[in-house]
Amino acid sequence: MKPTAPVYVGTPLIGDEARFLRALAQRFARSEHLILANFLLGDQQIDFVLVKPTRTSLIELKNFPRAVFGERNGDWEYLDASGTKVRYAGGNPYHQTLKQKFAL
Repeated sequence: MKPTAPVYVGTPLIGDEARFLRALAQRFARSEHLILANFLLGDQQIDFVLVKPTRTSLIELKNFPRAVFGERNGDWEYLDASGTKVRYAGGNPYHQTLKQKFAL
């Protein structure tokens, strides 16, 4: 039996992040890889990094239950339970991921 690929977790994962990590590990179970999850790099919190022999992927997990609207620049909005557009308080996810990319 092939050994399990390493998964390194910085701080505990719960809820959606834990489910995503499980799905990610299962998806790549038959390939050579390394998963880094939920860690700080400088002042940037990184959700997931998937390292494979040919590439590395940065994954910023967002769990919006409904439609999301936004561009690379500016505020993002999502539909709340009533169908009203609400400004996403977490800042621009594209800019957040770009900062994380450069930190890596």
